[in-house]
Amino acid sequence: MHKWSVDKIIAIGLIAALLISILTFVWTGKGTELQNTIAGGLVGYLSRTLQDFAGDKKEDSPCK
Repeated sequence: MHKWSVDKIIAIGLIAALLISILTFVWTGKGTELQNTIAGGLVGYLSRTLQDFAGDKKEDSPCK
C-alpha cells in the first residue's frame, strides 16, 4: 500500500477542486473568482512545499 503524505493529499485536493470549478465555469459561465483563488492557493502551497523540500535536502547534504 502506498504511503500518502499530507502534501500530496492537499495538492490532489486542490487540483480536483480547480478542475471541478473549471467544469462548473464551462456549464454555468460563472466562477472565475473561485478559479483564481484556488489556482493561487495551489501555486502558493506547492511553492512553499518545494521550498521546504529543498531546505530539507540542503540540511541532509554531506557538504556543508
